[in-house]
Amino acid sequence: MLRSAGEPPFRGRYPFASEMEADLQRLKRRQGLGAVTLRYALVAAVLLAFAAGLTLYTTARAGNNSPFTHATFTQLTERPEQDLYPALAPDGESVVYASMSEGNWDLFLQEVGDKRALSLTAGSGADNTQPSFSPDGKHLAFRSTREGGGIFVMPATGGTARRVAAFGYHPVWSPDGKQIAYATDTFRRPDDRWLLTSEIHLIDVATGRTWQLAGTGPDAVQPHWSPQGLRIAFWGVEGGRRDIWTTAATGGDRVRVTSDAYVDWNPVWSPDGSYLYFSSDRGGSMNLWRVRIDERSGKVLGTPERVTTPSLYSGHMSFATGGRRMAYVQLVRNSNLRRAGLDLTTGRLLNSPAPVTRGLREAVHPDVAPDGRSLVFSTWGKEDLFIGQADGSGIRRITDDLYKDRGPRWSPDGRRIAFQSNRSGHFEMWIVNADGSGLRQLTRFAGINVINGGWSPDGTRIACSFDGGERTYVVKVDSPWDSRAQPISPPVEPAELFFAKDWSHDGSKIAGFLVQRADSLKHSVAVYSLDTGVLQRVPGPGRYPRWLTDGRRLVYGFGSRMYLADVLSGSVRELFSVRPDEIQAGVAIADQNRTIYFTQVSTEADIWLMEFIR
Repeated sequence: MLRSAGEPPFRGRYPFASEMEADLQRLKRRQGLGAVTLRYALVAAVLLAFAAGLTLYTTARAGNNSPFTHATFTQLTERPEQDLYPALAPDGESVVYASMSEGNWDLFLQEVGDKRALSLTAGSGADNTQPSFSPDGKHLAFRSTREGGGIFVMPATGGTARRVAAFGYHPVWSPDGKQIAYATDTFRRPDDRWLLTSEIHLIDVATGRTWQLAGTGPDAVQPHWSPQGLRIAFWGVEGGRRDIWTTAATGGDRVRVTSDAYVDWNPVWSPDGSYLYFSSDRGGSMNLWRVRIDERSGKVLGTPERVTTPSLYSGHMSFATGGRRMAYVQLVRNSNLRRAGLDLTTGRLLNSPAPVTRGLREAVHPDVAPDGRSLVFSTWGKEDLFIGQADGSGIRRITDDLYKDRGPRWSPDGRRIAFQSNRSGHFEMWIVNADGSGLRQLTRFAGINVINGGWSPDGTRIACSFDGGERTYVVKVDSPWDSRAQPISPPVEPAELFFAKDWSHDGSKIAGFLVQRADSLKHSVAVYSLDTGVLQRVPGPGRYPRWLTDGRRLVYGFGSRMYLADVLSGSVRELFSVRPDEIQAGVAIADQNRTIYFTQVSTEADIWLMEFIR
């Protein structure tokens, strides 16, 4: 909950309903939530507040290794920007975190109980994130984009930073302080990580030698070392699911910790090594859980237990050495569809973006039917497909299960919807009729994940990319499977991946975006000619491009900005910005280029302290 300075810490539940409603009213003012959303949030907060008082008590009694009976919650940061990636000092008396400052991410040091924060990286001109304290509390390892990017180490109070790895994310120290583990890739949010592979690498801090940790494939991010240095926990994507594993710190076979349809991420060992804490949406919202585990073997010794916080979304945990204090991020995010009239001659909006969807459902990947009357989109969290009128009215669900259905696209005749789903065990292309009937699997790539690249203008083929963007196929929709797939090979650089996203109206070109293998957050738009085999690159950042009907211009978003690119002239112009919000997960064009639909994401993130009390 959002509490102002001077208010008492949260103690499991609100003593009066009026206090909880006051907090939610503050949340409404800061997030711009509507009345309906507020009512849903109020109900959710009642349940969470009750769970916080009950489950922390019962969990502690059930766990033989836990001497704690309840916990208090104190908000540490109240900056208007997002505060992320807290690293709690070993003594638990201070925290270092990343926050946007002067146009880039900087690291800030803040004492517990003091609202003032000291910038440790001011003036660097680079993004500095993901800090980690050394076991003695004297140094910080962190990710930075300075000097071309990589993992850096500097004194915990700031000062000269030296690069110890030329790439990498989420560094974490070994318990003896001699090594640093890091991942080769990162993520914007755990449920938006897809089809990319990451490895865990280790650094010898004294010599600078680096090597890959064996046994973490095919995907491993956000590592965390066990207290005795025996094992490393991590999470990754496999078959479209996000699960947690551990492996020996010397390498070896990975041991599975979770195996289910929930989003499980952010594994952190308890300081005594008897539990693995993690974030999961298995309780209906993204909150904290823990599971008993044998640190030596990685064997799971029980079922996951709730460790509920007074938050609708909790993650990025960090323990102090004694285990009594834990810092974490409380995050509030709204992802809703917006639409605006567009004057492409002047490159300006005709009106302010108007809401199409509202509420706690996170709507993404919009697409408008060819007749302009109907809208289809998918959702984050519980990933299902929804259809409604183009103005957002009459929304109904057309898939409802634990499978992840995403990226819907209308067929040119408006009768069918193609989308990607992991209902076969991994992501394949599926087709469903607009009324929800006729669900059928289109592709059968034998264990290879597939993403939707859009219909051909005549509705006979669909482009799709798989193997993490290394290959693109054109698939015939109504032919036997063995004759459906035709490979195409956009000429990309070895360090790049290409993801097809939209077919031009004349059928001659496919627009997509390029991703850097070494940095999955670096995206740029490109156009592949089916006639000439040439790949044309569009200057600047961007992803999820959509063609205008003239066949020469593209609209796409990146960060807080929407862009218009002319592929013939090579020009790019900014259409509009929603800063400080972001534009994510797809764009749709309707009404003969006169209306644009997009997902606007507003996020607020603060650092909280959870303190266990006997």
